[in-house]
Amino acid sequence: EELQSWGTFKEDKLPILKIAELSREAQKIIDRVGW
Repeated sequence: EELQSWGTFKEDKLPILKIAELSREAQKIIDRVGW
């Protein structure tokens, strides 16, 4: 019931290697804006 309340599953098409590649730059931006 709880899981169904989240709606339909949508697969993320972004490759995990691309996420890893961009994570360092993303963290710099997050730190800079104080999020």
